[in-house]
Amino acid sequence: MSSNSGQKFIARNRKPRVQIEYEDPQTSDRKIELPFVMGVMSDLSGNASKVEKDD
Repeated sequence: MSSNSGQKFIARNRKPRVQIEYEDPQTSDRKIELPFVMGVMSDLSGNASKVEKDD
């Protein structure tokens, strides 16, 4: 699988709908847009741990 497949998927689909922006404190007529980045971490290896976790 090529390393660009994720970028191609994003290019084919809709752009993200979340837009976070704030007014620049030095010049009130200018708005600055912040990127919204979300990460998901998961153990998908399928290897069960030998030690049981306490709840």
